[in-house]
Amino acid sequence: MKTVLALSTVYYWLPKSQGVCMRRQVRDATVEVLEGITQLLEVILSSPLQSLSQEQLTSTGSVWSACDRFTQLAKGQSD
Repeated sequence: MKTVLALSTVYYWLPKSQGVCMRRQVRDATVEVLEGITQLLEVILSSPLQSLSQEQLTSTGSVWSACDRFTQLAKGQSD
């Protein structure tokens, strides 16, 4: 829960001096990660405890992809 809260405050910590476009990109990336985590938790809670379903793997991959976008944002700003 602490990690989700920390992630959701990233957008608010970004100084306005970084520009509207950068803030929007960070906000969108943050929302995408949080939505992915929510979907993954729903899939996990609806699945039997002993099984690892294709839906769980797909949801996990979606969260990783969303997290990778933060790395791309950083690279895009340093170029």
